[in-house]
Amino acid sequence: MDPGEKEQLLVALINQLRPLLQAAGVAPSNLEDLATHNEWGVALDALLWAIDEHALLLTPEQYQDVVSLGTAMHMDPSAWQRIDAQGLVEQQASEPPDEPRC
Repeated sequence: MDPGEKEQLLVALINQLRPLLQAAGVAPSNLEDLATHNEWGVALDALLWAIDEHALLLTPEQYQDVVSLGTAMHMDPSAWQRIDAQGLVEQQASEPPDEPRC
């Protein structure tokens, strides 16, 4: 993942979580500032702290973005695995069984 992709994905993730972050009293603009000033690791670490500290629920897609970013930045996987272990990732809805055809 090149630097531009990291920044773009991180800013998109922050924007997706903006309402949750604001409701928790976390300023998304501070995280965006870090991300746009090439402080991707610091921004992601702060985002992970906010998710953990305020028990913000992520979609599976958002969690996968966190994993992708953390992996690309060579971060310790325990930083995001803790979120999953605490149940802060929505579970995929199971598919309803097929209806029998008459």
